Amino acid sequence: MKVNTLAQIIPNESSMYSLKTIKILYIYRAMKSKILPLFFATFFTFSCTSDDMPPQQETDVPIAHDISVVSISDTAIYEYNILRSDNTVIGTDLTATYGLSPAFTYLNTTANKLTFYTTASNSFDIFQKEIGNSNIQVYDDICDRSADETHYFAGNSDEKIVQIGVGASTTGAPGPELFVKFFDPQTLNCKKVAVGNGYLASQQGALIYEESLYMAYQDFETDLYVLAIIDLATEERSGDIRFEMPYTIAIKEGTELHTFFQDDTYEVYDANSYALLSEGVLMDNGVLGAEGLLDTVFRDDGILVFIPYQQPSEISSGPAVMDLKTGDLIQGNDTYLFDLRRALIDDLGYEIFFTSFTVNLETNAIVCGFLRAGEVKGGVVYTNFDGDILKLVEIEGIPLEIVLQ
Repeated sequence: MKVNTLAQIIPNESSMYSLKTIKILYIYRAMKSKILPLFFATFFTFSCTSDDMPPQQETDVPIAHDISVVSISDTAIYEYNILRSDNTVIGTDLTATYGLSPAFTYLNTTANKLTFYTTASNSFDIFQKEIGNSNIQVYDDICDRSADETHYFAGNSDEKIVQIGVGASTTGAPGPELFVKFFDPQTLNCKKVAVGNGYLASQQGALIYEESLYMAYQDFETDLYVLAIIDLATEERSGDIRFEMPYTIAIKEGTELHTFFQDDTYEVYDANSYALLSEGVLMDNGVLGAEGLLDTVFRDDGILVFIPYQQPSEISSGPAVMDLKTGDLIQGNDTYLFDLRRALIDDLGYEIFFTSFTVNLETNAIVCGFLRAGEVKGGVVYTNFDGDILKLVEIEGIPLEIVLQ
């Protein structure tokens, strides 16, 4: 069922940062205005032993990952590296050590790098740090912008930094032209590559997976819904798939593109040849119905999804695993994070709010960041879909991002 139509986006401050791997600081800003008064005491780089660690509940389930956590306050940004093998926690105040401003616009994380973007006159200033060491790079206002261009946002893989935007057509095709600019850290120049004529899809219009950039847009001339693939290694547009209706696409291990439509039809394409591999129906009750790219993971016939919780409440949504054959949830439900929160409050002895989480289905690992109510400090909890509290680590600042190693 090829072809698709995406809602046109008029670029503005809220829509510019729509890359799914880019994590905007909405949670933190909401906390500042609605949840807590921010108080902060100066915090220094440190290494702590088991004597410094908060209480933790031991279970028979092993800890599967080292993790890295980025936390933030009004005056500082911290990086914590927490080892699974023992109770070692290595914390670094990135503001005091490297001068990183807490006023950055958004953060993107990969397996090996933390990249902080700050809005500049043409595009973005960039502060990039390798996880777990002192290697940093700083770039000011990358990629000049001409008068007929709008820069939406920048993003990165482990190897490449790109700027995504829209401008006048350079190919003769009608309508505005989406483009990608490849930033060269050595020459500080940018190479511009045309992607297609149209507008990005909603707030999930682009996704970087390993060394490929996927962009979802509606073609201006044909009204078809397009998935364009840009090879970051070659810096070229490698191909596309076109649909007649809006879609959500999830990338499975770089080999398959799982495509979900609003009429519950479900198609799978080869991620390299773009050939249709299978098609069918998946009754998912609208869980997979949003437009654009879904940043998620798979395990066998299961896919990580994010289900809405009953509102009003302290938690808007939570992780679950859906069976791609039946549409049933096989792990997680609409009380999962509430049950975990109650257990954590009982264990810690104080009120907490979740701020972030990350999931690895292969290891059944979930790590959640939490905020201590009324303070600018929190922590992380290692858990699983059974709700076991495997390990608790308290840290300074509000946990913003978590990277599983």
